[in-house]
Amino acid sequence: MNTIERQNRGVLYLLTFISPLLGFYVGIKNLNRKGKLAIFTLFGGLYGFTINLKEGSDGATHAQNLKEFYDITISDFFQKLISIILLKPLDDSATDFYILTIYSIAGGLFQSPIVLFLIVGLVFGYFYGSAVLKVVNLEGVEKVSGIIILLIITFAIHRSYDTMQSIRSWTGMWVLFNGVFSFYQTKQKKFLALALLSTFFHFMYFIVVIPVILAFLLKSVNKYFFILIYLVSFATNVNTIAISEQASQSDLTRTKLNSYYRVNKGVAFDPVLDRIQKSESVWYLKYGKTESVFYGTIYFIFFLIAFKMLDKSVLTEVEYGLAITAILIATTANFGSFIYTFYSRTMANAATFILAVIVLLAIRGQFSLTASTARKRFFVGVGILIFFPKMVYFVSNFLIMTSFYTIVAPVTVLFADETYSIRDVIDLIL
Repeated sequence: MNTIERQNRGVLYLLTFISPLLGFYVGIKNLNRKGKLAIFTLFGGLYGFTINLKEGSDGATHAQNLKEFYDITISDFFQKLISIILLKPLDDSATDFYILTIYSIAGGLFQSPIVLFLIVGLVFGYFYGSAVLKVVNLEGVEKVSGIIILLIITFAIHRSYDTMQSIRSWTGMWVLFNGVFSFYQTKQKKFLALALLSTFFHFMYFIVVIPVILAFLLKSVNKYFFILIYLVSFATNVNTIAISEQASQSDLTRTKLNSYYRVNKGVAFDPVLDRIQKSESVWYLKYGKTESVFYGTIYFIFFLIAFKMLDKSVLTEVEYGLAITAILIATTANFGSFIYTFYSRTMANAATFILAVIVLLAIRGQFSLTASTARKRFFVGVGILIFFPKMVYFVSNFLIMTSFYTIVAPVTVLFADETYSIRDVIDLIL
């Protein structure tokens, strides 16, 4: 990097500190891959630094839980760590290695929710940015069509910065995706280790990595095996009673399962699903948050099958690996669909992988503006329409979850008595 390039990058970083959103836009538009990843990471940190902690939000809950760690000692940390390893966590606020570590740093050393979400944002921004840059590589593309742009947007907003407040679930998802993508791209086994690292972020990834590993072990198996098992999964469920009894063997699994699914005298009850079914939400919240993701994922999987694209002669090695991984993760979600939360989060992971495949195909011209690809292009357009409620939901959620200080002067948050979302400021102006 010459002196002029270094100076330009320095100016962009300074601009990002002054106006994170503007700096992010200019940086992504002008920097090379390494610089773009730095901008993704820096913006994530500033997004977390200025985070808008609405009452009742995941972020507010984490900020409250953090107070339990204000007086944590080294001895307490290792005691909690050992309890997590033994699947007997000592408290509800720290049931995973990642959350224990960042709680201990932000709470024990700084006693600050701002530091907590600064760390969360930096980690999330790095893995999220790395994933987006792996999939969205437009070098050598002569013309970026509208369908490519829409697919990129669909992939990028699927679990973006606005979902960062959950801390564990979607950070773990992007860690998993990076590991799987890089493994199929390079064949280096260290990236399988990165995929397995997702289990440190959230307990559910101990289950999600199973189809990931199976996709690797069964990569030479005929594609019709994966199609068949996926179709079977729609009509089959696991033994819920057996799962409940097995989960009761561990304090952690019993507690987590009881939060999402209960069996009492042979009667099953899912409190999360019941609450969702009874809620009265606007259409884009009802369909955009989860349902369009479910149906869109299923649609694109069947799209690959119907157009005979789920084949090693059509897909690159990376695309085929991602597609088979998506199908096996979606199959796992179907088998566990009796627990809505498990199904929802697992399908969100499957969506990431299948959307990546569709974006990669679009970028290399599989849906270009030619007569031979017209039918494919039409049905891909239908898939994008299925995700339309998700797009509307993202805009709404981003405006609510994002602090106004991401537009200008993020340092102001240190002196402000209260943070305001972009939506709050818009409402105030209007």
